[in-house]
Formats: sequence, C-alpha cells, structure tokens
Amino acid sequence: MKKNNDKNIQGRKRGRKVDSYLLLFLAKKECYGGELVSKCEELIPYNQFDSAMIYRTLKKLEMEEAIISEFKENEGKMTKYYGITEYGREILQECKVRVLSNLENLNYFLNEYDKLEK
Repeated sequence: MKKNNDKNIQGRKRGRKVDSYLLLFLAKKECYGGELVSKCEELIPYNQFDSAMIYRTLKKLEMEEAIISEFKENEGKMTKYYGITEYGREILQECKVRVLSNLENLNYFLNEYDKLEK
C-alpha cells in the first residue's frame, strides 16, 4: 500500500469515524464544507459530528493530502470545494475493511447475546 509522506494509514486511529464519512461523500462528488455538514446531519442515522469537528477533520485530511480544495464560484460568491485524492481513496478502502471487521464483531456479539435469551 502506498505511503504518503511516510504516513502509514493502517492502524491509524481516526476521530470518531468522521473522516470515513467525509471521504465517502467526497468519493461521490466534490462538496463544500456546509454541504458536508448537511450530509452528515441528514444521512448518518446516529450522527455525532458537529460542524467544528467536520471542519477540523477537513483541514487534517487536506494536510495529509487525502483531499484537496479549490475555490469555485457558487451562487455569486467564492466557496471552498473539497475533492478526494488517490491517497484519500486508499484511506477510504482501509475504512471499508475496518467497518467490515467491526461488523463481524458486532454480529458475533448479537448472536451470542441472542443465545443467552433462549
């Protein structure tokens, strides 16, 4: 797996998974910050991410070169849009692997718990 500036993405702790969701949204299309905040509020069932956390994470992801930003005109004003990089797509793939392993663990727990109720 590619390393970016000697940063290994495996085993990294990511802040409450907000970066996973931001990368997922950006893999679909470029977005501006407020749009990403709205997506988190509207689409994530148990959203725990406030706008400050989202903007901090965008800054961190940009510093890591997982995303890039560019100012574009939007409704007559300049707005900062974010897009995912190839490195960001690699991180997103790692997020998927982590989610699948967590899902297996949760399914095990639920199955074992159901056995207790019988």
